[in-house]
Amino acid sequence: MCVSFFVPIGDENLRFDAEGVQRTAEILFPLNLRYNEIKNLTRAIADIVSLTMRHLYNRFTLVVISLITSTLVACMSNENCAKKNSPIEMRACSFNLRGVLKNDKGTHNWEYRKNIVANFIKKYDIDIIGTQESAVGQFPALNELLPDYAYFGIGSFGEDDGHVMNLIIYKKSKYKLHKKATLWLAPTPHKVTKILDSAEPRTVTYGKFSDNKTGKIFYVFTTHLDHKGKKAKPAQAKYLMDIINKTTNGAPDFLVGDFNSGDGSKVIKH
Repeated sequence: MCVSFFVPIGDENLRFDAEGVQRTAEILFPLNLRYNEIKNLTRAIADIVSLTMRHLYNRFTLVVISLITSTLVACMSNENCAKKNSPIEMRACSFNLRGVLKNDKGTHNWEYRKNIVANFIKKYDIDIIGTQESAVGQFPALNELLPDYAYFGIGSFGEDDGHVMNLIIYKKSKYKLHKKATLWLAPTPHKVTKILDSAEPRTVTYGKFSDNKTGKIFYVFTTHLDHKGKKAKPAQAKYLMDIINKTTNGAPDFLVGDFNSGDGSKVIKH
């Protein structure tokens, strides 16, 4: 199984691999790594998170990528398992879409940004995108500019609240969606819940997919942790990991998101 991760920062993309962070258009890395290689890759991902934050120049470009490797280790460290499974090639991206804000003018306005988003996805032929700060007002543009993709997710205050949401956008021709859900990062994941000092309720959207070519099952998660709650963010990270572990039951998965946290924080350590 191979995954390409794209980190949009201005007009460039940042590459990360087990040897460090390099500037290139993309990276394909095999997910049949040994445990030590996975640890090195995880450290490199932490580097990219830090580098992304340092190069941030507006919220539209904020994309933080994280890869959940713990549930992959058992299969990836087993040569027999790796050999008998057909490979999956996948290009994945995380995008904070900033929503549709009335005060956004000029290049910040969604009417301008929608073409940048769609062109980026088509240029790099992205298969799956996990978004943050998506809004219902962006759906018409997604339908018009990305007709080969489907998407799902609900607002952080409920199904029809019109609030921002975490969407998963995926190629209909490559993957079959078997299950989808949006859960709250709280003790009551199926109920709209705001915990501790969080500014608002926070959610994770996930999908259970199969690859149309190989039939292999995998999960995709996208989330957006709180931007203010110092107590809430580590707790949200814990609830997030609990949800992932309970949902996947050992199947391959990956997580993308905007974690509003540095690489040395309790949030990333979760």
